[in-house]
Amino acid sequence: MSQLLIRDALLSNLTFNTLLPIAFENSAKPFDPKGLDSYIAQYFLPNITTSRGKAISSGDESIGIYQISVYIRAMGDYYDNPALMEIDSLRKAFYIGAVFDGVRVTGLSQSNGTVQNGWFKIDLSINFSSYTAR
Repeated sequence: MSQLLIRDALLSNLTFNTLLPIAFENSAKPFDPKGLDSYIAQYFLPNITTSRGKAISSGDESIGIYQISVYIRAMGDYYDNPALMEIDSLRKAFYIGAVFDGVRVTGLSQSNGTVQNGWFKIDLSINFSSYTAR
């Protein structure tokens, strides 16, 4: 499976499971969160491709991380609640063992929330693997 197809499978699952606006990495159109109270940024981070065996028919395994950053405007006393609710929803969509379009979720990790430039941010890192014929 190509890197493009892996990224598209992950992005498709994300867009199906969130209603928040998405900031795309490496986009020709800059994302401007002005006027928004929340949004998501997504990052496709392919890591390594390894052989599954010595024979040409063995295929390869590609692994990497798909990072989703949830941003909520840091206003009021409980701005972390909507961020955690969105993270919980995304964890259900990208549960360990889930497979969509040939991409398997192999692990999840979550960062502590931080406030940056008036935005509360939490990262959800999704470890994935996919198999490719040679």
